[in-house]
Amino acid sequence: VSDCNFSFNSSYQGGAGVYLMDTNASFVDCTFYLNTAGVTGSGAAAYIEESNVSFSRTNFMMNSSHLEGGAVFLKNSFIDLNNSLFQENKSLTANGGGAIYLTGGHFSFDQSIFSSNSASYQGGSIYLSDSNGSILRTVFSGNQNTASNGAGAVYLNRSSPEISDCNFTSNSTSANNFGGAIKSVDSSPSISNNLFSFNSSANGGGAIYIDSNSVPAFSSNTFLSNSASIAGGA
Repeated sequence: VSDCNFSFNSSYQGGAGVYLMDTNASFVDCTFYLNTAGVTGSGAAAYIEESNVSFSRTNFMMNSSHLEGGAVFLKNSFIDLNNSLFQENKSLTANGGGAIYLTGGHFSFDQSIFSSNSASYQGGSIYLSDSNGSILRTVFSGNQNTASNGAGAVYLNRSSPEISDCNFTSNSTSANNFGGAIKSVDSSPSISNNLFSFNSSANGGGAIYIDSNSVPAFSSNTFLSNSASIAGGA
């Protein structure tokens, strides 16, 4: 699928733009804009299950769902994301992942931008559960967890990706929770050569929160002007 525009579509359960089940698909130079999913809906732009999907030079802007994945929901799937933009997507009510929600799959995110996405519940930009892969050379800016459970940008639940050469700037959790940029739960990511700046938490872990069951590896990261209201500014 190339040079297509999916805009102003709506569905009650999700996948207002596209709904993919047991499919191989590739999207290049596409736009998903202002698609919406109803009160029991997930993945307003794309609902993907048991599939292998790639997005290149594709923009997801102002999509919203009430449940998982304001723009994209994936289950037991592989996603390859390259040179794409996620901006102002929202998970409005529950379960999280303002831009992307992935459970039980594999992912490769490279040279993309996540800006001003939000989730009321965990993972203002991305929620990853029981999934592994890599996040490389990607910018996370101004993403927000607004109500509960933390992670302004990326929430890791039993997921241990490589996160390298990324920029996390001005992400926040205004909820009384943890992890302005990243929250790691039962996860052991490899985090290297990243910049964390001006991220904030209303509780602890201005940039990164690590729970007692996580064993991450850190190398050559820079932490600049991050803040937390209670403990652990960086």
